[in-house]
Amino acid sequence: KDVMAIIDYRKDLRKDVMAIIDNSRIKLREEAMVASHEQAKNVCWICLQHGTHNNPLYESKCVCRGGAMIGHVECFVEFARSAFKDVKKREYTYCDCLKCATCKHEYNGYIRLEMAMELVRLRDPESKALELSSYNGLHINQLDSMYHAIKTLEYALLSDLQTNITITTQKEKEAMEKRIAPLRMRLNEKLLDIVKANETNTELAQCEIVSELGMLHFQSDQLVEGLRLLLENYRHLLHLPQTDRNVLIQRSRAGTILVQVYVKLSSLSSNSAEDKASFLEKAEILCSHILAIDTHLYPTAQNADTLRHYYQYAHIRFQQGYIDDARDTLYSTVVESKRILGPKHELTLALYSLLAYIIKYHDEKKLSSSSSDATSNNNSISNTNAAHENDDDATTISSPNQNQIKKKSSHQNKKKKKKSNKKKK
Repeated sequence: KDVMAIIDYRKDLRKDVMAIIDNSRIKLREEAMVASHEQAKNVCWICLQHGTHNNPLYESKCVCRGGAMIGHVECFVEFARSAFKDVKKREYTYCDCLKCATCKHEYNGYIRLEMAMELVRLRDPESKALELSSYNGLHINQLDSMYHAIKTLEYALLSDLQTNITITTQKEKEAMEKRIAPLRMRLNEKLLDIVKANETNTELAQCEIVSELGMLHFQSDQLVEGLRLLLENYRHLLHLPQTDRNVLIQRSRAGTILVQVYVKLSSLSSNSAEDKASFLEKAEILCSHILAIDTHLYPTAQNADTLRHYYQYAHIRFQQGYIDDARDTLYSTVVESKRILGPKHELTLALYSLLAYIIKYHDEKKLSSSSSDATSNNNSISNTNAAHENDDDATTISSPNQNQIKKKSSHQNKKKKKKSNKKKK
């Protein structure tokens, strides 16, 4: 019974994953296809042939302009096959072929899905990676191949989340992440089993998977288990040698996930105001540590990860109420993101969106404060006017010879003017 349950569990996992991927393939194909009236105008950047009804052109969804992002899906798949044949490129999980060679941006949507699935078929031709219950006793090369196959399968599973057309709002994206989180959790459990079976792997490989598992537990609403995994993993990373560059990189990644969890915990309505402030304070301290690691790792130039950390920091400072600090951080980060990643990159657009929201919030707060100050000033002016009227009444009653005093002062002024005129003459 136990053996049959394991076998059924593994079969169901593959079936569920393929069901999500097949559903995404239908939607993404329609989104990525070039319009029918432009198929004959454009050419594939690989084979330089026009698109036809039977062999249409698709957009690769990178940030390149013009025809560099358009091609036949079979040409892109053949490009992935040729990359897999290269022994050096095969050492990388995605064979260094799922990024555009021109703009260095990842392919997204339908092209990304088909190229990733082709790499999965090449890595695991017999489809055993998800069906085995134990990986002990397998050869190291076979374990590496299965590890890369499952990792690429998870990458293909996320293709639907990387397009802005299918998912129009943040709520829809979070709902999609929540729906596939259990599947990704089971895939990462398989990855952890493979890493433990492979004696050549270091502790860092396990830490990376445990960080991902903690985040997936959190996305599946298993908050306590997710936070426990993340905290234990981060504490374990702190005990590793901090002079190792790989340890610092992994610590930065694990800390970034933990910051996201703290921010999400602070937004829960069930928490009190003190708990929310405490979670935000922990997130802010951890985020500043991550930024310190970034400056140590990349002292001369910033990259996409560093810019994401600045985005997190600005968002946390805004939630803490430090609006000016958040706005100043975003101003400099937007400029760098636009220069490094481009104006159409999702992170650049997210930075612009948060900056616009903060500016709008600041202006509305300023207007409300100025209007309240104006009302209070009007009340004080009316009170002072009333007081002055009372004072005038009192002075008119107490000083009946006021007109005589005015006449004397005007007469003295006339005399002074005459003397000054004589001196001038």
